[in-house]
Amino acid sequence: LDPDTVEFLYRQPWDGKLRGLRVTATDIEPDSRLAGRSLDEIAFLLVYVGILEPKADDEFEPPDSNGIWWSTSRDWLLEGG
Repeated sequence: LDPDTVEFLYRQPWDGKLRGLRVTATDIEPDSRLAGRSLDEIAFLLVYVGILEPKADDEFEPPDSNGIWWSTSRDWLLEGG
């Protein structure tokens, strides 16, 4: 794992699938939702938009060898940025 990458793993109660959200230092660009935000604001966005906002299976990569459905943070980071 790249030292500039943070990974979040979680399960949604309605489907039980192990899902992941990966954010890298390069994801925090001037046109992203996270640019210029405080640490508290970034944490809020990661949890409430990146994890708790419902997403369809097609918004995730197919499960990896560990059964984790990875979301590409880039998609939601740029929405509404």
